Amino acid sequence: MVKTDDYPPLAKFAADFGILEWKGDPVLPVTLRDLEPEIQGRQIKAGPVTPGAAAPPPAAAPAATLPPGTQRARTGAAVPGAVLRVPSDEAGQILFWLRKMGSRNGEKSIFEAVNGATTKPIRVPKPAGGKAFEVVGIPMPDPGFYLVELQSEILGAALLGKPAPMFVSTTALVTNLSVHFKWGLESSLVWVTSLDQAQPVNGASVEVCDCNGKAVWQGKTDAQGVARITGLPARNEGPECQSPNYSELNRGLTVFVRSGPDMSFVHSSWDNGIEPWRFNISTEYDSSLVTAHTVLDRSLLRAGETLHMKHVLRHHLTGGFAQVPDAQKPATVAIRHGGTSQEYEFPLKWDASGLAETEWKIPPDAKLGQYQIIFKEKEKEKENEKDPGPGPREWYSSDFRVEEYRVPLLKASLQFPKEPLIRASQTNVDIGVQYLAGGGASRLPVRLRYRVAEGIWTGFSDFEDFSFANGRVKEGLDRQAETSPEEKPSELKRVDLTLDGTGAARATIGDLPKSQDPARLIAELDFRDPNGETQTVSSTAPLWPAGLVVGLKAEQWALAKKDFTFQAAVTDLNGKPLAERGVRVDLYQRKNYSHRKRLVGGFYAYENYSETKKIRAVCEGATDSKGLLSCTIQPEQSGELILQARAADELGRESFAFRAFWAGGRERWWFPMEDHDRMDVIPEKKRYEPGDVARFQVRMPFEKAMALVTVEREGIGEVF
Repeated sequence: MVKTDDYPPLAKFAADFGILEWKGDPVLPVTLRDLEPEIQGRQIKAGPVTPGAAAPPPAAAPAATLPPGTQRARTGAAVPGAVLRVPSDEAGQILFWLRKMGSRNGEKSIFEAVNGATTKPIRVPKPAGGKAFEVVGIPMPDPGFYLVELQSEILGAALLGKPAPMFVSTTALVTNLSVHFKWGLESSLVWVTSLDQAQPVNGASVEVCDCNGKAVWQGKTDAQGVARITGLPARNEGPECQSPNYSELNRGLTVFVRSGPDMSFVHSSWDNGIEPWRFNISTEYDSSLVTAHTVLDRSLLRAGETLHMKHVLRHHLTGGFAQVPDAQKPATVAIRHGGTSQEYEFPLKWDASGLAETEWKIPPDAKLGQYQIIFKEKEKEKENEKDPGPGPREWYSSDFRVEEYRVPLLKASLQFPKEPLIRASQTNVDIGVQYLAGGGASRLPVRLRYRVAEGIWTGFSDFEDFSFANGRVKEGLDRQAETSPEEKPSELKRVDLTLDGTGAARATIGDLPKSQDPARLIAELDFRDPNGETQTVSSTAPLWPAGLVVGLKAEQWALAKKDFTFQAAVTDLNGKPLAERGVRVDLYQRKNYSHRKRLVGGFYAYENYSETKKIRAVCEGATDSKGLLSCTIQPEQSGELILQARAADELGRESFAFRAFWAGGRERWWFPMEDHDRMDVIPEKKRYEPGDVARFQVRMPFEKAMALVTVEREGIGEVF
């Protein structure tokens, strides 16, 4: 017989900060368990706050209203708490309280030692009684920024280990405004929309503040809900505030927006989940409009050699590049060792075109490793010698390495047969190793390694936007794993050989797989160079399933409403079009099924299944002189549809290709669900020319949304 203890007491908010929709009956949820059946609380409306004085004593605690139809298990069953509503026009107060939340420890109230904070006590009702495990809502009917704190003697005795109350607090923003902030180098933008209608908010007051709450820009939004901003400080130029614990609010900018009684804000660091690198977009970490680059004669040198450098300096703006004013040009260039930070400085002499040249004779005793080329700003006169302030600005330009290495004395080659490998079970590879001074490496022992890499294909440059030989459609049910399965590498095989008297040999590679998709045979050769090092050379050869390849191109795959046009192409293995080749295209439909499941620890995730069925053949014919077959269909189904093309060579060996597209209709359809709010914007084409119409497919967890399209470079250019 095993006896278990009762569940421990619990009072927990979902997060330290959250947003509640004002027009959606805002209620702040809190999870409660095994607490006092009746506890006192208070509510606060703050005036200007200053640390150092005690808060006024709490008044009587009015009970928070219960949802309609809810009854208490016993009279007075409630958890005590306090609510502070910060004035919407006090940006400094809001930042103060947000930072103060990071230094709380639960033993003291966050409202202690603060002068001017007028608290109003509340009681959070517990309909099922003090012992019950339940989620209770605290009504927040008015817009604004709130601090909510609960107090429990039972919770303190259980978690603090002494007879003292424990305080559990959170912050909440009740608003109907959604604020979006783009911080550029030359210009910035704020976009304000409503949460209930997702419509732009015209005439909203916008205030951009630093970490101290000091306004650095003020203005209003236009009819599009957009405020165009110039003159903001760079990311590394603003002040840095101090707080007991690290906080992202200690630096950066906060944008406050007010419209009537409503208020909202956003901080420049709130980009978790939408960082550019998550979408394979390059990220610029340097917050300077000056960019530097150094052209090197080579990037690998030995001690005692001379490095030749040509430096380029430009001022990059939204409209392009420009010359850097003489006053902003760096005076020196430093070559800095990465491991020890040892520097070698050289003066710079810039010409009229913004170019400079430098030579460095590497000392014989120079440290090995990586060196960085750094431009240094001219020293500025300091107004106060006791306050050093920030040092001169630096610009990274390039890097190189100084190493000890040996010049190779041998060169090697691997050559596959010129004939294409079509469903080949084996092939030969010719090996040759020669001295750079002339002559073959007679009787040299070598090691040959090889493997097959599946599913590698790039297509042909003359057939842009075509998907070639990417396989056939798999019918049936397919369960999508929560994590992508790791690709199982093919077996790596080795063969030890000895070259003949001329430094040559021929090896046979066997047991090649007969795949229906193009693959790649990778071979590597290892051998010992007379200089004492081991050299490696490699070569690849494609493996083909047929003597031709078939491809598909969809004109408007993002969304087809009525007529849908696509093209099938047939080429030889070198990308040359093949005429009068038969092609058949079949249509498939894929349906995605998603359901939410609960994980260990109270978390949730989505499990997805896809079902793929063949519908019918939609196009069949022969290619024209350009190797193309054009077809137009009117899909009867909606959602995700897949085209599969097949073509056969003279020996009946088939090549397959497929291409997915989306068809609109009356039915609702969706992409596979995931446990986040990520959105993807996918262009129909990889490249557009001036005058083209760009179409995009938007994948989002919402049925409808309002989009802001910006053209950006070093700042915000055009806005749509």
